[in-house]
Amino acid sequence: HDDTLIVAEADSVRTAINLAADCTPDVLFLDVELTDGKGFDIIDAITIKPHVVFVTAYSSYAVGAFDVEATDFLLKPIDPDRLAAHAAPPERVAWWRERVRATHAARG
Repeated sequence: HDDTLIVAEADSVRTAINLAADCTPDVLFLDVELTDGKGFDIIDAITIKPHVVFVTAYSSYAVGAFDVEATDFLLKPIDPDRLAAHAAPPERVAWWRERVRATHAARG
């Protein structure tokens, strides 16, 4: 998307926590497995609450992602259309988040 700006990239939990505090992103794309921990550690450590999309090859983490209210969980290889939906303006991402919450709530 032309209106999407990647503000930072990190390969570790520590770096991601510091960058999230400095950049205050609208959306965080997180891998589950990082060099010094898990993407879940980032969620627990940051004070801002952006939309979170987990991107990983490990489907076993899907339930945990939705337990921390992730907007989505993308399995590698990534579907470009689903990725593009999250690279949209924040209003579109908010719509996705509500859709995920409603689906999660309906499943009990």
